[in-house]
Amino acid sequence: MNPIITSEGLEKSGIRKPVNFNILGFGFVPTYEKGVKGKYQLVVSEKGWKALKQKLKTITRKTTPCSFDERINRLKEVQRGWLGYYRIASIQGKLKDLDGWLSNRLRYCIWHHWNRAKRTHEHI
Repeated sequence: MNPIITSEGLEKSGIRKPVNFNILGFGFVPTYEKGVKGKYQLVVSEKGWKALKQKLKTITRKTTPCSFDERINRLKEVQRGWLGYYRIASIQGKLKDLDGWLSNRLRYCIWHHWNRAKRTHEHI
């Protein structure tokens, strides 16, 4: 049987270590427990994180004309779908970092809207 080569040059079929394997947006990393070898935990692949961050970036772009409530509703939709799909993976640590990044983006949106209203009011 001939293995299938993808655009990245990796074979889809074959025997390999779990840390070199990604499937359906999931990857594996070794667990770090004293005295335990050969156990792995499921994580989200880098490609999955980049896709999520790009979606959040487009929603929280400060120049996009929409209300704050609309932004929050869009974020909730993405969050519900993404967390539903990746709920079995270990993502708590990265989600905390993502939460801080997203809070800053939302703060910029509020600041931009507030400053824009002030400038418009001054020029009337």
